Formats: sequence, structure tokens, C-alpha cells
Amino acid sequence: MPKVQVHMKGIDDASKKLNKFIKKIPNITLPGLIKCAIILQRSMDKESPTVPADTRNLQSSFFIVTTKSVAEGGSPKFEGDDAGQMASNHTRTIQSGKSKVETSRFPMIMLGFSANYAEWMHEKMDIKHYTRAGSGAKFFESAIARNTQKMLAVLTKEVKEGIKNE
Repeated sequence: MPKVQVHMKGIDDASKKLNKFIKKIPNITLPGLIKCAIILQRSMDKESPTVPADTRNLQSSFFIVTTKSVAEGGSPKFEGDDAGQMASNHTRTIQSGKSKVETSRFPMIMLGFSANYAEWMHEKMDIKHYTRAGSGAKFFESAIARNTQKMLAVLTKEVKEGIKNE
């Protein structure tokens, strides 16, 4: 059975719980993992707490790197005085992610935010006035908790489809 792990800075408990369930599913497929990452991204964008946004730089810094390529987040447009630095950090983050997952023998993804303040925004419980309605701390962790069963169903369905098509 392949070893699949989810690594997300600052939310170790949620990722450990999800990994525990994922490891029980044999023959994980890369399309299934990508679909799960997209479920998380959409959830963070549409369901409270959503990703805090002012210039949308944090949202733009979201990326998904797979064992095959960059699935999403290749070249976002950042705004503001630090846009060049954010673009540079984003490129470095994706390159680092690619080097970590591309050597895997098993389907693997790495996802997260390249913005250097992403973890701070995720953990900052005492910010009273996020600029985006419905946004708030723990947006990533909450998306995982809300969608764990849905993601496991997607992974299981992908495995069954793969077996059926063999």
C-alpha cells in the first residue's frame, strides 16, 4: 500500500487525522488527490471561515504540486509593493515542493500557501476585523475538518474507477 502524507504547517493534528484515514485506502490515485486538494481550496474560498483577503495575495499564493507537475498556482498575479518578492517566494516554494514530491514512487501532492504570512493569518485568532466577510483564523484547518469525509469518498471512488478501468 502506498504511503500518502499530507503536510501542512501549523495544523499538524488535522493533517495527521486525515493521513490516518488516507493510509487505509489502497491504490490511491493522483487524480483523486488533486480532486481533494481542489475541494479544500474551494471550501476555503466559499465556506466560513474563508481565506482572509485584502489584496487577495494570500489566496493567490495557494498552490498544488503533484508528482507529475504543478496542478495549480503556477504564476499568480500579486499586488502591492511586495508583489515582486511574493512572486519570487512563490516560485521558490513551488520548486521546493516539486523537488520533494517528484521523486516519490507513489502518487503524492503538496499544497499550501506560499505567502510568508499565511501561517500567521491562519493562527491569528484575535484579529477582530478581517477585511473579507466570513473570513477568519483556522481557515485551512476548518476546511480539512469540514471536508474529510467528502475527500475520503472521492479517493475511494477514484480507486474503484481505476480498478474498473484496468
